[in-house]
Amino acid sequence: FTSASGFRNFRCTLAKLPRRSRQLKFTCVMATLWLIATVLLFNADLTAAGYVLGGLLVAVALTVSTTDFCIPSMIHNFIFRVKVQETTAP
Repeated sequence: FTSASGFRNFRCTLAKLPRRSRQLKFTCVMATLWLIATVLLFNADLTAAGYVLGGLLVAVALTVSTTDFCIPSMIHNFIFRVKVQETTAP
C-alpha cells in the first residue's frame, strides 16, 4: 500500500466477522483452561500427567477436525440442558 488512505479504504471494505454462540465460547474457554492445566502440570515437573492431559487435548482436537463431533459442545449442551434437533438423512 502506498498511502495511509489506501490502507484505510482496504480496511473499511472488509466484511464483519459473525458473532460467536455461547456454545462456541464455552468450548474455547474449556480448551484454554485445559491448555493452562497442561502447562501447569509440566511446570510442576509432573511430566507424565502433562503428557496424558496434552495427549487428550490433541485427541479431542483431532476428533473435532476429522469428524465434526465436538465433545466440549456436548458437555455444554448437557450442563445447560440445550435441546438438540435431530436431523433425518434424505
